[in-house]
Formats: sequence, C-alpha cells, structure tokens
Amino acid sequence: MFDRTLLPRPVVYYGQFFTIKTRKKALVQCCFHADRTASLSLDLSTGRFYCFGCEAKGGNVLDFHILKTGLAFADAAK
Repeated sequence: MFDRTLLPRPVVYYGQFFTIKTRKKALVQCCFHADRTASLSLDLSTGRFYCFGCEAKGGNVLDFHILKTGLAFADAAK
C-alpha cells in the first residue's frame, strides 16, 4: 500500500518549478500547455492543481509528477 504521508510538502515540491510567494494558493503559468498568462491553480496545502486553460488536474503532488514526467504510478512514487 502507498503511504501518502511520504509525499513532499506541496509548497516545497511546486517551488522546484514555480516562484511561489505564498503558502496557501498560487496561480502560475501552466507547464502542460503553451501558456501566456497564469492559468494553473496550485493549492499549496493539499497539492491539488487545476489548469483553467488545458484542464490538467490532480489531487496531489504525485498526480502532478506523473502528468509532468509521463511516468507510471509505481515509478513516479519511487
């Protein structure tokens, strides 16, 4: 069974890819499509994300990592 408590804190994980100036929610340029404006909403406490442009979405940083890298769940979880 996968232990979600081992996932990195969302603010730390997303901070690798985006300039984060808050600890609650952020709106940044989406990395999943050619984005000219900030359309990717990040919840920095839960890890949830949603893009208002391309509709990329997920419930935690692992979902984001899978979508960003194209890895399978087991490989992304490692």
